[in-house]
Amino acid sequence: KQWYQRRVRGCTFKYVNGGILTGIGIIGILLNTVEIYFLCFKVFLSKTQTVFVVNVALNDLLVAVVGMIRGLGIISSIFLDPDSETGFSIFCSVYAIFLNSVTSGCMLVLLPLTIDRFLAIVAPLHHRYLITHIRSRVLVLTTWALPIFLLFFDTATFLTGHKKIEYNARYHRCVSKDKVESIVVQVVAIIVPLILIPCMYIIMLVIIFRHKVRCKRFFITSTAIIITGILAYLPSALASMFNIPMSYEFSQIATVTIYYSNPIMNPIIYFCSHPKAKQIFKETARRQPSQNLSIISTTKSTSPYGARRTGTVIVKESSIILESKF
Repeated sequence: KQWYQRRVRGCTFKYVNGGILTGIGIIGILLNTVEIYFLCFKVFLSKTQTVFVVNVALNDLLVAVVGMIRGLGIISSIFLDPDSETGFSIFCSVYAIFLNSVTSGCMLVLLPLTIDRFLAIVAPLHHRYLITHIRSRVLVLTTWALPIFLLFFDTATFLTGHKKIEYNARYHRCVSKDKVESIVVQVVAIIVPLILIPCMYIIMLVIIFRHKVRCKRFFITSTAIIITGILAYLPSALASMFNIPMSYEFSQIATVTIYYSNPIMNPIIYFCSHPKAKQIFKETARRQPSQNLSIISTTKSTSPYGARRTGTVIVKESSIILESKF
């Protein structure tokens, strides 16, 4: 009976955990897709700032996709294959390769945004000449060099049989067993950003308080995005670096769920802090009822009398006037 209760409890927690990760992933995909669309087609910021924010949003989108895949894998058990020799399916290997490349760039994508704000505070007169549109793209591509290299390298080593991947039944995840690669990724993708970002922010804060610099809205928004990213990615990074022994429930709450919830936070921070984004949402919300009103009045004016036709025109004109006032 106790064995049956433990199994039922484990299955319940498994489906709850998988459902939470799947829901977080779907919401993160929708929010970051909307954010990238607004940044690319409704350009609110300067070109360099747009590049840096889109860079973070693109990484958050990939993290949300990985979280959704992991949640669906936990629910449907697509990572397992009892008929194979290893005990896991090909989906487990694909997930492990994709996860390794995505997680390696989570903190690296925060560096270009930090460097941009650092130069804006330290050298405000030369910032526009130091961070040009071409240099911003080069800086972003440099941070994506490691994830792209790991993606092709892991794929090649797996196809040639040199890469070993195992399925961790306790944490319901697929992991690769390559100590040299994991050490390089930890140094370049975790330790270096954790050293550079706080150092640059300490210098910026010293300059801001000493010279009483007035911080602009984008500095506050980018700082909030960077802080939430570090706080979300740091627990899982430390757990993987130092092999911290944890219970399954604690690891899921303190590391995995917080890690995959970061793609939801950044679009909310951006849309809530930028006035033009809020203005477009308000205009869209106000435009939709007026358009529905004009459509309803047009469908009702099926009578051949001129009075109702005139009334339809009046309703349309009034809706246009209402839109122009806001």
